[in-house]
Amino acid sequence: MTEDPIIKVGLLEYDKLKAEQTQRIGFRDNLLYVTLGLFGTIVSFAASNWANYIDQLILDEITFVVSGIIALISFWVLVPGSGLAINILGGVELLLLLILGWEIIVYATLANGR
Repeated sequence: MTEDPIIKVGLLEYDKLKAEQTQRIGFRDNLLYVTLGLFGTIVSFAASNWANYIDQLILDEITFVVSGIIALISFWVLVPGSGLAINILGGVELLLLLILGWEIIVYATLANGR
């Protein structure tokens, strides 16, 4: 019995999609591990001296902004054919993260008395 070429093409496409899905899941897991490692580093830095609570707050906010920017960039790299609305929302989110980063810089400068 011969195989149907349409089924063969469908199975090849399925295998390709599963491989791409596995790659995305691995990338997301690695990004999660890096974020957890950075958070652990920040907490250990802040716990070494409890007078560093302002430093911890600033570092937490910086970690939040950087992880958000990394997540947006990785989304745009991994999903190149996303719709216009998704790209507009991603751009707005990136703009808001940059504004939050600027506010962190301003508040850190004010906290240091400059």
